[in-house]
Amino acid sequence: MNVIKNIVNSNWFRYLCITILVAGITILVVHFIVPPAKPVLNAGKAQAAGASKMNMKLVAIGDSLTEGVGDDTNKGGYVPLLASGLDDVCHFRSIESFNFGKSGNRTTQVTARIKESKEIQEGLKKADAIVITIGANDLLKVAKDNIFKNLSVETFSKPREEYIANIKTMYQEIRKYNPNCPIYQLGIYNPFYYNFKEVTELQSIIDLWNQTTLEFVGQEKNAHFVPINDLIYQGNGDEKQSLDVNNLLSEEDSFHPNHTGYQIIANTFRDEMLKTQKLWIRRK
Repeated sequence: MNVIKNIVNSNWFRYLCITILVAGITILVVHFIVPPAKPVLNAGKAQAAGASKMNMKLVAIGDSLTEGVGDDTNKGGYVPLLASGLDDVCHFRSIESFNFGKSGNRTTQVTARIKESKEIQEGLKKADAIVITIGANDLLKVAKDNIFKNLSVETFSKPREEYIANIKTMYQEIRKYNPNCPIYQLGIYNPFYYNFKEVTELQSIIDLWNQTTLEFVGQEKNAHFVPINDLIYQGNGDEKQSLDVNNLLSEEDSFHPNHTGYQIIANTFRDEMLKTQKLWIRRK
């Protein structure tokens, strides 16, 4: 508790508060200035002998990471990369990917969109696999709501419980339309590592949020948590320890992944899905 109080009263904490405000403003600006990736529908024909005979339908839903914000190629972020990566291995008869990402969404907002959108409901019904990115905006809201208060461990206690309840409601809504389809939920990463390398407590908060998601997802039927922080937060390459910025994040906002970052996310989703392919792949 004393550590938290010391953090709150320190200069770096004041700087963090300012950074969060600036980050929030930047995200809004980027959302209107940088074109978000468009929803993607991909198709590929099976080529290899022994290939899957299925017509794969992949549904992605969530926040700005699913929408593809920050992808400097404007090709759709991780969703088309994941579809292509799966097809390269499984050689489907065809593969369709449906992108229902929306920048800024928290868990409650995803749930509301599912309830309101017939398009999303129909997409979920057809899905062979569902991938989700959510949780970062829930955490940021807690920080913003308490930015002028004395943050402490207790600050995250009630919001953490609310977050669990909100995820549960979101999953229940998804399961109304597809009770058995496997769900893969991505963890969140720390985009502020290079701003606050010495502040290990910041990463601890990210770890706590990921642990919360992991514990919930682990209790759900056919649901899988996909960790990503360790692959993103320090950047990429042998030179990453000497970097001043994260080379996996967008130069526009230093918050969302760039195309390389999205490729890593796609590969990570793909690898987890292939480990559990018996849950969704069909060979006949």
